[in-house]
Amino acid sequence: MTNWFDSILGVALHEAEEGVISTILPTRYYDVVVEVGPGRVSTFSGIQSERRVRVSPPSITSLPAGVTARLDQLPLMARSVDLVLLRHSLDFAGDPRHVLREVVQIMAPEGLVVICGFNPLGLWGGAKMMGRNRQVPWNGRYLSLRRLHDWLSLLQLRVIGGRSCFYRPPLQSSRWLESLGFMEVMGDRWWPLLGGAYVVVARKRSASARLVPAQDRFHRRASSRRFAVVGGAHRQLGGVVKRVRC
Repeated sequence: MTNWFDSILGVALHEAEEGVISTILPTRYYDVVVEVGPGRVSTFSGIQSERRVRVSPPSITSLPAGVTARLDQLPLMARSVDLVLLRHSLDFAGDPRHVLREVVQIMAPEGLVVICGFNPLGLWGGAKMMGRNRQVPWNGRYLSLRRLHDWLSLLQLRVIGGRSCFYRPPLQSSRWLESLGFMEVMGDRWWPLLGGAYVVVARKRSASARLVPAQDRFHRRASSRRFAVVGGAHRQLGGVVKRVRC
């Protein structure tokens, strides 16, 4: 799998994704950054961090040194990571929803996650549907943006940015990829949802928000209203109307 991301096409895709990340990811200091999955290591200069961890599945052995672990059992503390980079992790996960839930567990409140995924639409999605071959990257799941947004919403993550990229056909030729560079400008303008890949940035909602019990809501409403005395004498204590025996 990793060999493909080091190929001519894989490197070109990585560079396109890095360009999108540089425009939509807030540039600041992140205390703890974790990169998960088979994609290449990010070189975006806007990600400044003292602690950076690379997590890869056991099936991948040619990645830079880091932590080897199952993506659905990340060996990291809960609420400890400020930024998670998922470089095509969900595309090749056995259960992408489980992986995403695991990622949410390790994210700190207001932490960010960057998700890079293959788009089932456009030229790349067409090549996959035509059964080009069963090798990487065509054997991935290719999650739709709509499904991904639904999962993020259910997991209390708010999307703050996103964009498609790489509108050129998937060709393993540096000369052809360079000559077709004009398709990137055209794609951003005319068919923005048909890129070969997408980048989505989402923020974990703060844990300080809490649900107010129904009884508390009733008490708050009671304190701001006047209650009519019906069927006997009443008195009001602390916003709660109590009946007084006569």
